[in-house]
This record gives sequence, structure tokens and C-alpha cells, in this order.
Amino acid sequence: MVFSCGDSDESIPAANGPTITLKETNADFSTAGGSQSISFESNMSWTAKSSHNWCTVSPTSGDASAKSITISVTPNDTYNNRSCIVTFRVEGITKSVTVVQSQEDAIILPDKTHTLSSDSHQLAIRLDTNVDFDVIIPDDAKNWVSYTGTRALRTEILLLNIEENKGFVERTTEVYVKNTTTGLIDTLTIAQLEKYAFFVKEMGTLAKILNQTQKDTITSMIVRGEINEADFKVMREQMPKLKYLDLVDVKGIKFPVLRLLVINELTQLFFLRVLQLLKSLHFVNAGA
Repeated sequence: MVFSCGDSDESIPAANGPTITLKETNADFSTAGGSQSISFESNMSWTAKSSHNWCTVSPTSGDASAKSITISVTPNDTYNNRSCIVTFRVEGITKSVTVVQSQEDAIILPDKTHTLSSDSHQLAIRLDTNVDFDVIIPDDAKNWVSYTGTRALRTEILLLNIEENKGFVERTTEVYVKNTTTGLIDTLTIAQLEKYAFFVKEMGTLAKILNQTQKDTITSMIVRGEINEADFKVMREQMPKLKYLDLVDVKGIKFPVLRLLVINELTQLFFLRVLQLLKSLHFVNAGA
């Protein structure tokens, strides 16, 4: 048997082909973002690349002497978890690290204040959220506000039952929507007017707020909000039994509109801000 130690015409393959070994295959980040180091081993030059621009790697390439890279992610200001892939490549071999960043938790009540008439209501409240939550009703309001659940929508609809206010005092409460595991919270304010009180949110809408029975039968009425000539016309022409009108908290009344009021058959008018003016107008109209 003859052994030769001379040169050979065929190249002798390397004892080991390209390899890369990751010490971690997952990297989790909070919504605040930050940086983490990922250790690995490679016997050849390598590259690393992120699949999304909110996640960066440094360095992005190196030789066999490199032992780690740094993965950095920006704060997540969205309301969804997000993920990306960091891919390592050594010649034809690839390995990957999955990067996951948690969402920005949200409990958002777009319309935070509701003013209701004294009637009973089922109040549907829009809630934008991506977390589990509790609805907290103060003990002193549980006799007139109750939580009945949500409709099955991603944008939740809270359903609150509001009992009729049979008293003559406005009542107000705050309802809290709170994340079940964190301190995240938003607050809803509910005000319910006393009996015979009506809130006109938009000028000229009193006719829509009152039903026909109310227009025909109401003798005493408290009005809050903003009213204009069209609202006075409703009281003057469509409410024949109206005798007492409280306008203490009304906004938007102009001088010409007051003349419409005093020629009505109202026997009492409680309007502190312009009481003297009304008395003067009433005297002038009464003598006309």
C-alpha cells in the first residue's frame, strides 16, 4: 500500500460547513421599546436584517469573531401588539429571531359627559379599548345606575340602565371604566335632570326632545342648555298648558327672543339673570 503526501488535483472540503447558532430565538419588548442583546455563534461572516423599520439591528454584519448584536425597537404608540423577524444569514443558511412588542393599552370614552332627562333610559356608551375592563359605579349611584353589559363589537358599547328621576333635584355621578390588571382608567360623567327638566344640547331642537304627550300636558318646565327663537315658538304655540318656566341655566337668549316669551300665557317666570328686564317687557306688552 502506497501513501502519498504530495499535492492533489481535488480541493479538500473544509471540515465544517457554514454554521450559525442563536442563543435566543425570541425577544419580547414592552410598549415603551428599548434594546436587547442577542448572542450567537458563527464560523463565517454573517449578516442580520430586520423585517420592519421600527425594529433595527446593530451591527448588521460581521465575521466569525462577532458574538452578539443589539436589537432596538421604538415605542409602540398603536393599540395592537406588533412583531417582526430579524434574520441572520451565513452563506446559504438562515436563522431568525422573532421580536414581539406589546400594545399601547387603551380605555377611551370618546363622549365623557351625558345629560339626561328625568325619564328612565338605557344609555349606550361607546368605549374604545383593547384590554379587559371593569365598570365601577359608586355605591351612592347604584340605586339609579346599573351596568348591563356590552354588545359584541370591537369598539365596545357599554349599556347602562338609568332609572327615572322622580325627584325635584338633579343628580350626578361618575362611572369608572378600569383595566382589570393595571391602573388604566377613564371616567364617564352622567347627569340626570330633575322631574320636568329638559336639557337642550343644540339650539332649535326642543321640538324633537319633547314628545306630543309632553307638549300637550306639561304645566311646569325647567329648561337647561341653549335655546333660540324656534324653541320659544314651541313653548308658545305647542304647549297650551305650560304655566311655569324656569330658565335660570339657559344660554343663548337674545333680547328679541324674550318678547316672544312674555306674550305667552305664562303666569310665572323664574329667570334671575334677566328678571328685571323681563318685568319691564311684561309691563310694556301688558299695556299694549
